[in-house]
Amino acid sequence: MPLPPSAKSAFVNNFESVGTHKNGPYLSLKGAIAWRRDVLGGEEKIMAYLCDLNKKGSQYVADIIGTEVLENSKETMTNYAMSNVALPV
Repeated sequence: MPLPPSAKSAFVNNFESVGTHKNGPYLSLKGAIAWRRDVLGGEEKIMAYLCDLNKKGSQYVADIIGTEVLENSKETMTNYAMSNVALPV
């Protein structure tokens, strides 16, 4: 559904809405944080898992398409939850 006409800029019109008028997301935040801490082992453990999955997954994709994972000389670009893989030319 399109937004109603407004004198505000297109940027403000596109991003000022939180996307919901329900309180559920706000009310579940405390439980979500507790679940990440108690069930998943906390933010450090979650991040370690994501980094490991990222390294294995990006290398797997690079092997399939015959390219490489883009990395710097200090090998720190893949220490996150996402990486860049070169596309074949």
